[in-house]
Amino acid sequence: MQIMKFGGTSLADAERIVQTAELVAERARTCRVGLVVSALAGVTNFLVECRDTALANEDVTARVGRFRDHHVREIERIAQRLPGLDEHGLRRMLSAQVSLLEGWLDGVQKLAVCPDSVSARLLALGEQVSVRIMEQVLLALGQDVLQIDSSDYVITRGSLLEGTPILSELDTRFAALRQSGARIVLMPGFIGRDEQGAMSLLGRNGSDYSAALMAYGVKAELCEIWTDVDGVYSADPRRVPDAQLIPEMSYEEAMELSFFGAKVLHPKTIAPIAMHRIPTLIRNTLN
Repeated sequence: MQIMKFGGTSLADAERIVQTAELVAERARTCRVGLVVSALAGVTNFLVECRDTALANEDVTARVGRFRDHHVREIERIAQRLPGLDEHGLRRMLSAQVSLLEGWLDGVQKLAVCPDSVSARLLALGEQVSVRIMEQVLLALGQDVLQIDSSDYVITRGSLLEGTPILSELDTRFAALRQSGARIVLMPGFIGRDEQGAMSLLGRNGSDYSAALMAYGVKAELCEIWTDVDGVYSADPRRVPDAQLIPEMSYEEAMELSFFGAKVLHPKTIAPIAMHRIPTLIRNTLN
């Protein structure tokens, strides 16, 4: 199995969502794929703003409307490209998620407090919507896809907002997916649950971490992180015009670079893939 992870910039709009699904479908012709998706571009930051607005006892109605309208617009645009898309089913799903968002924000506003358990549920909504959109896009493309709940596979300890995965649980829980099953196994990034059963998150950039954990769990032959840059550079190419693309590096070198500020890979992402020496590629959805 090969792991493909797509971040928010790869899922910025309908065109990129369909393009991403087509890339995955093409890969699935030659091997089984473990697919990890983030929330649509900007959605997690927007959910943080919604929570903070509710904590400040300010009206959140307009913000909830923007969350709903943004996803409705992209669903409509995808349906124009893929006539077989279950648009009505996606609208029902979105309506249910928006109702949850409204209820949680109302509670936060009234109590003027947002426990980590509620924050985790709020901030996970982006991935929970995007993974269902991606599932339906892949089905509309005729793919054999199984959507799994990452909270059944990624068990964490510690903070609910930046949990520490229990690697022994990954070995056990992913075992059934290693050799057989759907051609595409799809799961949301960022999300897990703790040992008491509460939803937990893996911290910001948690979807990259999720892909590494899935790669570790299924003993993947390859892990790909699809983003909006061509790979790891010797410096930030937006600030240093003559920065060089580094064609290959060791896990240790990648971890050292990430600790010193390279943002392409989070330090936590590297450890699970290094343990099984899983080759990892940074690839550009736009190139």
